[in-house]
Amino acid sequence: MRAPMVRALLAGTKTQTRRLVKSQPDDRGLRTTNVPFEDWHGREVKCPYGQPGDRLWVQEHYYGHGCWLPAGITNTGKPKRRFLASSLEPDRYLQNPPTAAKEGESIYDRLLTGVAPNRTGYYKRLGRFMPRAACRLLLEIVAVRVERVQDISEADAKSEGVNLIRTNRFGGEEWENHLDDSAFEYFAKDSYATLWDKINGEGSFLGANPWVWVVEFKVVQGRKEVASA
Repeated sequence: MRAPMVRALLAGTKTQTRRLVKSQPDDRGLRTTNVPFEDWHGREVKCPYGQPGDRLWVQEHYYGHGCWLPAGITNTGKPKRRFLASSLEPDRYLQNPPTAAKEGESIYDRLLTGVAPNRTGYYKRLGRFMPRAACRLLLEIVAVRVERVQDISEADAKSEGVNLIRTNRFGGEEWENHLDDSAFEYFAKDSYATLWDKINGEGSFLGANPWVWVVEFKVVQGRKEVASA
């Protein structure tokens, strides 16, 4: 999960997520009965992300402590490496980086980039590689529904965790534009539209207007780092 979304989870401003329905219905629409729901053919379709009461664990970018070991050769003849995590030091999060090992040493002296064979230290790792044991955030699903992505309300857009840049001197809100750093949006819904387009391709919000799963959840604070990050 991207760092801004993790920060929104920690701040309590993100309580919803929207995901594409993989098998999109045609223009006749989709009849829903919460979870599971039925389409116009009467075929039962369940939400692939879970049902109310289920818990999801969040994989986020983190610093993993360990080293890289040889793992064979690729088809192009390049050496492969696998990451061996260390049990001697805990993993850290991008919002809560490792501290220096000794006085006067910068944390960046201990952060390693790329692959340094047989050298133990902290390496930045993508969220998809985070092991379950390192997870600090659990989400409990409270509701699931299906709707068109353009049906998102202003309140729901705020619940998606979009970033409020500032409130101007006239009292108007200015929200992040995810496609243009020099621009902003006056409504959270328009900010979310730029976020959707950034992830799914420009024009996909207004153009395709696909059916999406809307998953509402609450954060279950299962680790001490959640409160301290």
